[in-house]
Amino acid sequence: MASHKLRNVCTDCNSGWMHRAEDAVAPIITPMIEGRPAELTIDQQLTIATWAALKAAVFEYIWDHDQVLTTADRELIMAQDRPPATVQVRLAAIESDGYPLQARGLAYLVRETGAKIMCLTMTIGCLVIQVSGGPGAGTDALRSAGRTGPDFAAIFPPQAQPAWWPPSAVLGHETLSAFADPLAALADRSR
Repeated sequence: MASHKLRNVCTDCNSGWMHRAEDAVAPIITPMIEGRPAELTIDQQLTIATWAALKAAVFEYIWDHDQVLTTADRELIMAQDRPPATVQVRLAAIESDGYPLQARGLAYLVRETGAKIMCLTMTIGCLVIQVSGGPGAGTDALRSAGRTGPDFAAIFPPQAQPAWWPPSAVLGHETLSAFADPLAALADRSR
């Protein structure tokens, strides 16, 4: 996956606003990838969340299904430099033992409404970043999944106070699977 080249991004976007997002997030997440603790300001939370939403939008083109994030969602990430309101982003930590780079994507279909929700969980070194959302994001289960818990810090919508990373409980590879499927009881999954 790390060497996969996606041809759906124009040169101007790739070398423009997308490159600026990469440059902005790198000094914030690099120490976290290496396992060093961080206190994230609201602006830093927003920078990470925007970058993560951008990655989720790009990853959706790699998977062989209809995209959940809409054209308007993608345009908002580009034009307003923030994730769409239907997206939540949370951070976790993992003790990595040989899997320093992973991405797991799930698409959910909410049984009651037929609405779609996507969830991308990326593991980069010790840092786990999860983006979930889409048209079905108004459900109570998704709203509660975004609150800070013992094994994750919610960063979008941004917290009013600094977000601390790593959380008190660190994920293992077994608990990462459950973390990567936060809506298992709510909806039918694909991918």
